Formats: sequence, structure tokens, C-alpha cells
Amino acid sequence: NVAGCGKCRKGSVTGLWPEPERIAVDPNGPVFLHCCKDCGTYWEFALRAANPISRNKAKENFPQAFE
Repeated sequence: NVAGCGKCRKGSVTGLWPEPERIAVDPNGPVFLHCCKDCGTYWEFALRAANPISRNKAKENFPQAFE
């Protein structure tokens, strides 16, 4: 589900946890991979933006989270 559920969409905007949960960090910059436990949507968080991304894009950008 690339759009996310209501719970993780709200968390991505407000910064309220636990959803979506942080599961990886890009060592080259302040970019984080989060994943919603409810719907399975992956989110790429930067300092001022959060965007849902596909599982394939998450694996490409954060391979360490899928080892």
C-alpha cells in the first residue's frame, strides 16, 4: 500500500510515534526508512519531508534493512 493508512499518514505529518516505525538510516545523510506495522507502507523520512515509497525503492535505498 504505497499511500499508507490513516495511522501512518498522520504519524508522518505530526511526528507522533509509534507509526510509522524507523527501521533503517542512510549513513550518507539524514534520511530514514520507516515502516507502518499496521499496513506495511514504507516511508522515506528526510529532515523536512516524509514520503511513502514502494518496497522495491525501500530495498534499493536501504538494503541493510532487508538483509
